[in-house]
Amino acid sequence: MDQHKRNSPVSFRLRRQPNHESSRDILNNSKDTTTMRRSTSMSIRSAASSDSGTFTVDSSERRSTKSSRDMLATSEHNNSSVFKAPTFNPRIQELTINKLKYDAVGLVGRDKEVKILEERCDRALNDTIKELIVIKGTSGLGKSSLTKTVEEQISSSDKGIVGRGKFNLESGTQPYSGLVDALNQLYRDALIATGETEQMKKQLALELGDDRTLLAALIPALETLAPAEFLLAQRSVLVQELYNPDAEQAKWKNAFKVFIRVLCQHCSHLVIILDDLQWADRSSLGVIEDLLSDPFNKESLMIIGTVRSDAIDSLDALSTVLQNLEKKKKKGQFDLTHIEPKNLDVDGVHEIIMALLGMDDKDATRGLAQICFKRTVGNPNFVVQFIAMLEEEQLISFNLGLLKWVWDDRAIEDGTMSTANVVDLLQLRMKKLSSDMRLLMQYAACLGSTFDPSVLALLWEKHGSSTRGATEEDPTMALLAKLEEGNFIERDEDYYRWVHDKVQEAALEMEESRRSSFYFEVGLALLNDLPDDKLELLLFVVTNLINKSNVHGRLEFAQLNLRAAEKAQRLSAFYNGAAYATRAIEMLPSGRWNEHRELALNAYTMGAEMEVATGNVDIAQEYCNVILNRDDYTAMEKFRLYMVKTNILCFVTVRYQEAIDFSLEVLKEFDCKLVQSRLLLPVHAIRSVQRTIKLAKKTTKADYQALKPSDNVKLEATMTILGRMTYACVQSASPLLFALATTKLVTTTLEHGLFSFSGAAQCLLGMVSLEAFGDVESATYFAETGSLMQKSILSTHFVASTVFISHHLILPWSSPLASCRPKLIDGYTEGMRTGNLSDGIWCLMSHTLFMPLRMGMRLQTIDANMQMHLRVIDDLKQSNHSDFIRLLLQTVLDLMGASDQTSMMSINTMSSHEGDAKAKNLPAMKSLSNYISMVYFGDYEEAARLSIAKGGVFQKYFRMDSMGAYESFLRGVALFAMARKTKKRRYRNPAGKILKHIAKLRKQGNPNVQPYFTLLSAEQAALNKDTGRAKKLYQETIVYAAKTGQLNHAALSNERYSDFLLNELHDQQEAKYRMDEAIRFYEDWGAYAKADGLKESRIF
Repeated sequence: MDQHKRNSPVSFRLRRQPNHESSRDILNNSKDTTTMRRSTSMSIRSAASSDSGTFTVDSSERRSTKSSRDMLATSEHNNSSVFKAPTFNPRIQELTINKLKYDAVGLVGRDKEVKILEERCDRALNDTIKELIVIKGTSGLGKSSLTKTVEEQISSSDKGIVGRGKFNLESGTQPYSGLVDALNQLYRDALIATGETEQMKKQLALELGDDRTLLAALIPALETLAPAEFLLAQRSVLVQELYNPDAEQAKWKNAFKVFIRVLCQHCSHLVIILDDLQWADRSSLGVIEDLLSDPFNKESLMIIGTVRSDAIDSLDALSTVLQNLEKKKKKGQFDLTHIEPKNLDVDGVHEIIMALLGMDDKDATRGLAQICFKRTVGNPNFVVQFIAMLEEEQLISFNLGLLKWVWDDRAIEDGTMSTANVVDLLQLRMKKLSSDMRLLMQYAACLGSTFDPSVLALLWEKHGSSTRGATEEDPTMALLAKLEEGNFIERDEDYYRWVHDKVQEAALEMEESRRSSFYFEVGLALLNDLPDDKLELLLFVVTNLINKSNVHGRLEFAQLNLRAAEKAQRLSAFYNGAAYATRAIEMLPSGRWNEHRELALNAYTMGAEMEVATGNVDIAQEYCNVILNRDDYTAMEKFRLYMVKTNILCFVTVRYQEAIDFSLEVLKEFDCKLVQSRLLLPVHAIRSVQRTIKLAKKTTKADYQALKPSDNVKLEATMTILGRMTYACVQSASPLLFALATTKLVTTTLEHGLFSFSGAAQCLLGMVSLEAFGDVESATYFAETGSLMQKSILSTHFVASTVFISHHLILPWSSPLASCRPKLIDGYTEGMRTGNLSDGIWCLMSHTLFMPLRMGMRLQTIDANMQMHLRVIDDLKQSNHSDFIRLLLQTVLDLMGASDQTSMMSINTMSSHEGDAKAKNLPAMKSLSNYISMVYFGDYEEAARLSIAKGGVFQKYFRMDSMGAYESFLRGVALFAMARKTKKRRYRNPAGKILKHIAKLRKQGNPNVQPYFTLLSAEQAALNKDTGRAKKLYQETIVYAAKTGQLNHAALSNERYSDFLLNELHDQQEAKYRMDEAIRFYEDWGAYAKADGLKESRIF
């Protein structure tokens, strides 16, 4: 190699790609896409190659036999001059004694931090706790090295497994990147550690259900749980859950939590280590918060996160999550530990230097240590990089004659300067590398914190330097080996990673990398040459590189961004999806409405869905209107945007009547004119209900089971709109339109086959038959057949809806609560899996609160279960449900004596949440809570007054909910008590009406009102002075309640019987016995405050 070639900039050209435009042409001509010219090649030049400090090695120098001592004597140290690599005999190059010992540098000056981590690990290995450890400090302090001590401790214990992941500079636009790496490692190691491969896989497949496809798309090791035939079986029709961002996000949250729960059950102790949390995306941070606060995971879980304190502020997502976790920590859900390592003192720096140089002579290295301390301020990583720079500048060197490192303190003092920026040190080192090595580092830095050498090799082979040398090795691997030797990168199984994120940062900040065109050229090269499977894996990386340019109006880049937005949507990474969708819209070509109308439609649709998911409703509306105002798109093409607008009206702006009116107009576009005339609506609705009920009753269960899923996409869309309309009708109290929509759903199913909402719609018909005709028999049949139909429906999104309507709203009118209750927990599980949060949580509330309270299950059990579930509901931001729960739980706490005020007044004085104005049904739950509290605390007068003044508010709002019968019973007890006490008709008459209502329900076959009927009948007999019948009925209801385990009813019946015996029959002895029994049952129920009150007030 002649001198001219050695000192000239190294240039190379990208291989010719057929039909690919020059990246520079694209950038230069982006404003005029119609005149873009074709080019047969494009070039990427490394700005670093023109630097006069290029590290060059030619063949003549490699063959040189000049001694190392001569080279050390003649080498130059001036940074501005050309530095030629010292030429060694090949045998000398193979030595290790003359190299810095990077691996020998352990944790220095971190005894305190290591002790804390060891204590936490010991506790985690011997207890079932969840803990988050945050290691926070500036870059280079050894935060990641500290986590490795945990990894070693857990691994050596054989009691747990560790998964490690790292977020990088671009992770904010790459959903779950660091988290997925950790979970993938956990799963692989769990299979090896437990030896329960098939058992664990079966449990995961069972508990994840259809959601296994979600995780399998992210975690390659899980692909066996979702084989190709299962993935291909996913339905191609439009279903409602696709357009509910809350539902999609909930599905992901549930999938991650179930995955970790199963692993914890098999491995006991799990540790997740996540480096650089400050770069984590919002979705990953949300998962971390969910895993730590998951009340259903009873096993040990430790998450350790490292954070660069100089890279976050008080307003970013990580700070918000940490603040939330601090609040939850105070509630005892998990432990939170902060560790903040500081810079080393001069002694710590001295230890590092002796380890790097392999020397134990403190006196010899003291001066060098003091200089390094002044120059690096004691930052461990700075110290290592500073010593590496000194070696490359030959300010320190290994003397082969003396077999030790030599240096001149004065020369180092004079030739270096203080720096607080390790990037500067790294870039000084990088300038000494060859142009090929620098360019390869820049390529690798574009790929992320870890990179696949095969991708880098492809990029290098087709677009890298043409200089290959005489080696037979893969040139990319040869260059990577040199970078590894220089302590820039390290091998991690099949991948490479940077030894520190500052190395990647330094590579990205080299002069050439700073150009947006460089990123664009690299991204374009990857887009053109990567096979599709590799492109899918690196889709966010490639798209981000392309997007760093200011290119607009490019078809292929619009398609690329739309593809990235769709992937982000599948991952529920809505902020990322919104950004990609916006970029896709910006890159649409000028002929978008003609040549590329489908692409334009999909881009605006995706943009609207993502913007509403992130709360940007105005932007979402704008995107909707762009398409909806055009006449050249069909109703089917506009369907997703129709659903976006309906969702906004129902769930964001809460304008139900407007949602109904909008749905009616949209239905006309789908050839479904639901309302012929507003004036004739009542007649039309009644006739439709009668015809549909008659038709549905004629259809046998065998016929229902024989129904097949429909493949009519347009009808599926129509059914989805009708289903959403039924929700708006319920919320706005529009029973006629609700009946019409329901009957249309049922008749369409019977005529065309099963749709996603068909099972739930059949159950809704049962509600209509109860509401309109009080027909319990037909309602029960529709609930049963709706459940049968649901089993044949491919989509499981509405399983929770079907279960709640059938087993909470309908079947309790004809079946014991004990037989209805078990199925409700399945509804909750499916609701969490599929993202049908609202109905899933209603199932949970019925199973764990409503029915147990009516059935007289122990209050402590109810409270413990609901407090646990309440955390999940709060995390899911389902405030309407949590308000309902808190109202009833306050009553439970009052009865238990666990509230500050053990009276019904604590209910009346509860503060309302800001959003309660939107929850029109909250007064109904307040009414029920008040009646429970007042009746069981014996405030019959106030309960009777409210009963006369306001009636049964719960029953008015939830006419089809059998909890209304419980409210009626409580009102009846209070009214009869006051009627017996005052003998006034104002109490006697409404009490009699309530008894007649309960008697009617009993006659219709409702088994759950039997104890209500018996006790109220006893009260009426007592009022009528029919003492014999009264005694018999009181005793009957007490025996019945005790035999069926209804502790609350047994206690209340004994209390009322005692009052009758004392005040009507003056039988103090029997009255005392019955009061003692009441106290015993109240205590068994857990109502200690009530029991204590009776003890204090009794006159016996």
